[in-house]
Amino acid sequence: GGALWLYLQQTAGVAIANTKVMEYFAGYLLEKSLAIDNVFVWLMIFAAFAIPPALQRKLLLYGVLGAIVLRTIFIFIGAWFVQEFSWVLYIFGAFLVYTGFKFLKGQDEEETNIEDMAILKWLRKHMRITPQMHEDKFFVRQNGMLWATPLFLVLILV
Repeated sequence: GGALWLYLQQTAGVAIANTKVMEYFAGYLLEKSLAIDNVFVWLMIFAAFAIPPALQRKLLLYGVLGAIVLRTIFIFIGAWFVQEFSWVLYIFGAFLVYTGFKFLKGQDEEETNIEDMAILKWLRKHMRITPQMHEDKFFVRQNGMLWATPLFLVLILV
């Protein structure tokens, strides 16, 4: 932060440097607070599926890398949609307004049950999933058929 302030102070002036450095720190703190929130969600998922600590690192690595790849893909797809079909901005805007109202309305303070998550119900309905873990494998072959393991479910959630 100090190097940024010195550079901006020399090139743009003290007032602009102060404003830009405060904006930078606000974004930095927001990002850190959201990262802490993710850690608690990951801990809940690991506890619900009884994931041993030795496998948690592998799941986080693959999960975060997968999230980066998917976000990049969706950003490019979204940018293409907006460029080709400008009316799609109204749909995105309506979705943001809807989620904003939903957030303001609040939710009941009931405990979240991971087993009730829609994505887990969908995966269990459409995939063969073993009831137990198989070491560090995401998929196993049983009786000539490919089965996902609970580790794969956790990877999707992460």
